[in-house]
Amino acid sequence: MCFTVPQVDSDPAMPIENDHAAAAPWSYRLLRWTGWAVLITVVLLVFVFPVIFTVAIQTGSSGIRLGVWMRTVWNLQTLVLQGLVIAWMFVLGSCLASFLNLVAWRLPRGKPITGASHCPSCNVRLGFRDNLPVLGWLRNGGRCRQCGSPITVRYLIAELVLGFVFLAVGTYALETGGANWPLRPIARPAGLEHLLFGLDWDFLSILSWHLALACFLFTFALIASERRAVPRGLWNALLVVGLAVPYLAPHLMLVPWDDVYGHSLGFACCHATDWIVTAVAGAIAGVIVAGIVAFADDSTTCPAPCWPTSPLVASTVSVGVFLGWQAALMVGFLALVGLLVRHVFRLRNEPYMTCTAVVFAATVAQLLLWRAVYTAFAVS
Repeated sequence: MCFTVPQVDSDPAMPIENDHAAAAPWSYRLLRWTGWAVLITVVLLVFVFPVIFTVAIQTGSSGIRLGVWMRTVWNLQTLVLQGLVIAWMFVLGSCLASFLNLVAWRLPRGKPITGASHCPSCNVRLGFRDNLPVLGWLRNGGRCRQCGSPITVRYLIAELVLGFVFLAVGTYALETGGANWPLRPIARPAGLEHLLFGLDWDFLSILSWHLALACFLFTFALIASERRAVPRGLWNALLVVGLAVPYLAPHLMLVPWDDVYGHSLGFACCHATDWIVTAVAGAIAGVIVAGIVAFADDSTTCPAPCWPTSPLVASTVSVGVFLGWQAALMVGFLALVGLLVRHVFRLRNEPYMTCTAVVFAATVAQLLLWRAVYTAFAVS
């Protein structure tokens, strides 16, 4: 967890006793003991029980009861393996959120992203445990370990949000074999352990492509929450990733640029010569969607889009470049629905409920429902 942003409405730093961090809150203690329990369980299932069964078989202690125990342990090993994969997806998203929090704060202010994180009040350098995603904030009770000044809860929320996004998008795709991706046959056999450890590189590259898009949109949402402009460095990174990677791996573009929700059920593989047309068409659609969403927005948290520095424009263009113009238009529609929901619940002026954040949520929904939406429009 990277602390670099001072909380505007926080109390001034107050000196505290040096043993402040020793009084860890119950939530951190619960997570710590849960982690130890999981570690002991993994050691028993992966190392201890297999050795016991091997010795039993070699000594001639085989039988029906031993077979039942072996099948039970094998089922538990499968469940533990799936649980570890799910936990790994959440931890990966939380770690990236910690870094992207730093990027979203430093780059718009013209500061380098290198260098150690520090407390905004006493400027002390944060240790390894303080930077642990989620756990670091909980362990210190939302305060600096040295001076006790409050640390904004934004870090904890951001790490939880992107962690759960990775958990939802990654786990669903792995468990179903990509059943949410249009114009692509579902991978068989499906399941977390088969696809992740079976090294289906095409499948894993598509999943990584979608998670990279989520990281870009998450960063733009953080920048929009502070009413900052997107720096040139982020635009350069977006162009390099969004244009160069599909040229090297055209299979990442699941829906061709000339497909208008057609009736084709085969695998859509864009040729290397089509990647630039797909990207340009998606970018144009993204700009149009940004204008529509900005026009429909009734909050005071989203400044009008000003190309090319608006986080809203950067978000919708990213969707178009990564997923195609068809997905960009659908994300625009889902974003309009999200704006309506935000208006109904009177959340339009909340600092973290910007229209860019709504686009981020709409894109996550699009990734999860992509095949269903495509099929519905293709059939109609």
